[in-house]
Amino acid sequence: MFIDRARKRWLVLFFAALLAAAGVACEIVEQPVRPPDDFQTPELTPDDADLYRLEREVEARINAVREEHGEDALEPNATLAAVAREYSCRMGTEGFFAHESPDGDTVDDRILQAGVGFRRVGENLAQLSGAANPGEFVVNGWMESEGHRENLLRPEYTETGVGVCQVDGALYFTQIFLLPP
Repeated sequence: MFIDRARKRWLVLFFAALLAAAGVACEIVEQPVRPPDDFQTPELTPDDADLYRLEREVEARINAVREEHGEDALEPNATLAAVAREYSCRMGTEGFFAHESPDGDTVDDRILQAGVGFRRVGENLAQLSGAANPGEFVVNGWMESEGHRENLLRPEYTETGVGVCQVDGALYFTQIFLLPP
């Protein structure tokens, strides 16, 4: 079974909290793990690589807009990007488009489940098909919407993660904004 880095970290923190609650002293030490010599990095499919580039493009465009408005650039956060990507795919495969999922979870819930604490969190969503330049289209659309624009330019936010998923030709975008604890 494959466990991505965000889930692995969440599991480690979860079990550390359980041990601490039971009175067992523990220390979390993250050390780099060297893969076996015969390990081969899985190749990204062209679609995966394109979506990854699109995610980075949206991050770059958001930071350019923030800097144009006198705000600091947001630091990319891989855990937030994984949570955002997973939610984008969930919306596409389950056929909904909302900040609250059909089972009632919100961005706050999704972030906490990934083991990420925060003082403030925000989320922008977009869904589109057929745009010649989807990254530009999405960021421009968010800037034209008051609530989305507020998230993009909120000075308190310091980190972000963008996740894009393509389902049946439609692109689903989720951007999470975070002010850490």
